[in-house]
Amino acid sequence: MAETQQKIKETFAPDWHFQEPVDWRDTDIDERTLIEWFHLMLLGRQIDYRCQVLNRQGRAPFIISCAGHEAAQAGVAWPLRPKHDWIAPYYRDVVLCFRMGLTPLDLMLSVLAKPDDPASGGKQTPGHFSDSRLNIISGGSPLSTQMVHATGAAHALKMDGTDKVVMTCYGEGAGSRRATRTRRSTSPPSTSCPRSSSARTTASRSRSPFTSSTRSSTRPSARRATGSPASRWTAGTRSPPTTWPSRPWPGLAPAAARP
Repeated sequence: MAETQQKIKETFAPDWHFQEPVDWRDTDIDERTLIEWFHLMLLGRQIDYRCQVLNRQGRAPFIISCAGHEAAQAGVAWPLRPKHDWIAPYYRDVVLCFRMGLTPLDLMLSVLAKPDDPASGGKQTPGHFSDSRLNIISGGSPLSTQMVHATGAAHALKMDGTDKVVMTCYGEGAGSRRATRTRRSTSPPSTSCPRSSSARTTASRSRSPFTSSTRSSTRPSARRATGSPASRWTAGTRSPPTTWPSRPWPGLAPAAARP
């Protein structure tokens, strides 16, 4: 043990990079902007502290903390234009919503489950931000669903040809889910058609998601006509597509081949 610790002391030599404080007067940020940033960060921390006190008193049964996120949220939200751009926040984006126009009163109405809560009328737990007046998109409880909502809103704004933007945020929990990253397939797309028993076996070996089972059958009637798209094509009720994607989302057929 002593030898290991001695070895660590000899090999571990961190290279510290100390950055001298930057005078705000040397930047293009004016004093008013800095005061507004500080106001947003301090407001978020004080609201968080008050919510924790109410929770300990039993008056707020459920709270979600934003402590530690105030500066980051104020920074990323500052370029946005309130009531012009859109956001799809996640449950800790308190300061982000403050920047877009949410008031502390609106947040406390949600924490205390009051009927005047603009997000859900007091029916949802805190963190489900929603306000059409402020262009805050309603979020769902499952992780990373706000990314899907933001993508749809951004696509609609792009089709309208506007200069509006949509911003969404997510945490570490959502970052570990499949919806937050692109999955590349290493296997080539399968072009086999599950019309006969041999073709069904080939499609199963290529891990096509349209086959309902990995076992091949010698009779087309062995599979129910109400099963997967492959079984309906096998029964002769649908025409199969010309190409098969390798690994799309489970259960999702190509648009041209959906029944």
